[in-house]
Amino acid sequence: MAAKEIDVGSSSFSGGDPCPICLGPILQESYLDTCFHKFCFGCIKQWIKVVSSKVTKPLSSVKCPLCKTDNISIIYNFDGHSFDRHYVDPNITDGFVLTKEHRYRLQCYYTESGFLADVFDVPRFWKLKKLLQRNRWLESWLRRELQALMQ
Repeated sequence: MAAKEIDVGSSSFSGGDPCPICLGPILQESYLDTCFHKFCFGCIKQWIKVVSSKVTKPLSSVKCPLCKTDNISIIYNFDGHSFDRHYVDPNITDGFVLTKEHRYRLQCYYTESGFLADVFDVPRFWKLKKLLQRNRWLESWLRRELQALMQ
């Protein structure tokens, strides 16, 4: 009979796991990116805030309150297809580092259109006709890739 009570208790517990921080039902489900322990989004953000207030330098990662694994972000708003990330280190905004060329290209999208012609000297670019020149490296790379895909 004791085994039956344990089974019933464990099945009801696994169906609605409480947040390990507030011990209440999980609001806005979120996971740490390395260990995937589940918390309320607000609770784990508050945990990170408390931990970061106790150290002198900015955090680049935070230890999970349950297993002490280092994590660099919180995964939340998971809908089965996509999710959002909140990084512990405020300087990290993406999961990758942008090259100088990528940053330059992004600058084009986040600058006013009238301002672009002055900064990037668009008329000079069109006069050089760089866009119309053959790129042998690109041609050979595309040929190899297409051949590999067609086999």
